[in-house]
Amino acid sequence: GARQAAGTAFPTGCRAAAAVFAALFSAPLPAGTNSPVTLPGSGAPIEARAGSYEYDQSGSLLVAEGNVVVRSGPHRLEADRVTVKAATREVWASGNVVLTQDENVWKGGKLYCNLRSGTVVGEGASEIAAKPFHGFVEDGFSKVEKTVTGWGATITTCAMPSNRWHYSLGASRTTIVRESSVTAYHVVFRIAGIPVLYIPYWRKTSDGYGFLFQPGYSSALGAYVLTGYEYGLADGVKGLTHLDYRTRRGVALGQDIQWTATNNALTGGLKLYYADDAEPLADREGSYDIESSRYRAILKHNQAFDDRTSLRARFHYLSDAYVLDDFFRPEFRMEPQPENYVSLTYRGDNFSAGLSARPRFNDFYAAVARLPEAYIEFPVQQLFGTPLDYESSTYGASL
Repeated sequence: GARQAAGTAFPTGCRAAAAVFAALFSAPLPAGTNSPVTLPGSGAPIEARAGSYEYDQSGSLLVAEGNVVVRSGPHRLEADRVTVKAATREVWASGNVVLTQDENVWKGGKLYCNLRSGTVVGEGASEIAAKPFHGFVEDGFSKVEKTVTGWGATITTCAMPSNRWHYSLGASRTTIVRESSVTAYHVVFRIAGIPVLYIPYWRKTSDGYGFLFQPGYSSALGAYVLTGYEYGLADGVKGLTHLDYRTRRGVALGQDIQWTATNNALTGGLKLYYADDAEPLADREGSYDIESSRYRAILKHNQAFDDRTSLRARFHYLSDAYVLDDFFRPEFRMEPQPENYVSLTYRGDNFSAGLSARPRFNDFYAAVARLPEAYIEFPVQQLFGTPLDYESSTYGASL
């Protein structure tokens, strides 16, 4: 329906009727005056300024030419030629058109705008900016309320000039719903102008839901594409399903679940990942006992019961000592040997105490299991009103 509207924005009959009407009942202003004209009607005033005007005696239809500027409320329109129908607050513009509507900008050759509803329809090639996105459309666009649709669109959020975009997305049709979502069909992702990935459908929402794609290449993995789909499961609970492919290592699957309470008093997540590794010893010299079944399981949970009592837990279960290095390099660099623990902590007025357990799930790491471990700490404090200070830390564990 939106694209159909783009084709009817400048009907031939309407142009002919307007020309006849203007010829019979027009009252041209003196050429070169560039005096502003304010049209009657409900809503915000419509003010026009141009090199020449033609308008009917009631002032309800205006045809302006030559450096035309039309203002009304949040709208500002510049063009070579503009026709304004004041009764319906409709505007037709052609030639070097620039329409600014709040923070959105459209540039093109022909454009229709309804100043009452905010609907905008552009024909042919246009430049668009609907924050945080900007780009170009080849085959027209429409804007109805919060939804902008472009055909043959190329968009980005990169702030560089178009010939130096770091990344962009081209699609046969793209729909942007302000502060909500982006949906595109027959999508080509480009990095530095080079096509790197094609997918038939892509969608991303403002809360992070939608498809994720990360193409790349490394000597150890080969060419790869890491994909995922993020979705909501319940209030405060979301999931992310992974399907990855690496030319040297094969296919991998993963499932993440993350939970967060409204007040952030409870947060956590579960991450599961499995790879049927075609080259588990890739780029490694020497003898390593690494099987083709590579996996990791991570459980994290933090919870505040009240202002004084909190629980923290984190568990990693890994197939081998190198799975993080091979498939999760950034995490490996941050923590080569991740810890496993569950800890309950209480903070008093003048002390803190805790009880924890640190199991050893991964035998290939040299961690020492502590089941359990307890402590009580007294920070530096004055001793019974005397000039003396007291500080104490006591720990005990079963190794």
